[in-house]
Amino acid sequence: MKQVLLFDGKTDELRESDAVELLRNKGYSVVKIDIDPINVRTPTGLVKYFYATAQKYDPYNSLGRAPMLNDVYYATQMLEWRISAGINEEMAYRQCCELIRTLFHYQEFLGLTTPIVSMSIFDHGRLAWLSERLLSIYENRNKVLRQLEDDEYHGRLQEAVALTTVSSEEHEKIVASLDGIFNKLNKR
Repeated sequence: MKQVLLFDGKTDELRESDAVELLRNKGYSVVKIDIDPINVRTPTGLVKYFYATAQKYDPYNSLGRAPMLNDVYYATQMLEWRISAGINEEMAYRQCCELIRTLFHYQEFLGLTTPIVSMSIFDHGRLAWLSERLLSIYENRNKVLRQLEDDEYHGRLQEAVALTTVSSEEHEKIVASLDGIFNKLNKR
């Protein structure tokens, strides 16, 4: 009896597709949790990103990982809130993804008393304070990261200047040679 393996000679995409189909046929719910925020370009994509991020941060949570009926509404509301702040749509999607990631990353810090079960957490009516708080955390985090990058850049620049510092004698020689080059160019 010849043994046939499920994934013999198949590409990664076909193997993934077959595995998902097999699990769904057995009654399992399968959610891909590796959604790149760069690829999120629709409110439905934001919803998928929300549930994928929830799964990533808490794989054992009882959040059914099935989008709720109003999730697209809340995703659209969130997106419109960022666009109304004057940023373009592409940047708004990226920022919404970052706010979703920030929500799950700082969940304990935020001190939420109820579990996160759907995108209704981004209701800009009764929970507008939470979105504002997430935006503040996100902006402060980015400010600190930019400062660290600036400090690193300035440190490297100072190192480069220190390495290229020359004595006054060498400086005069360099200036004299440059003057000679400029004089030759001007004579042409």
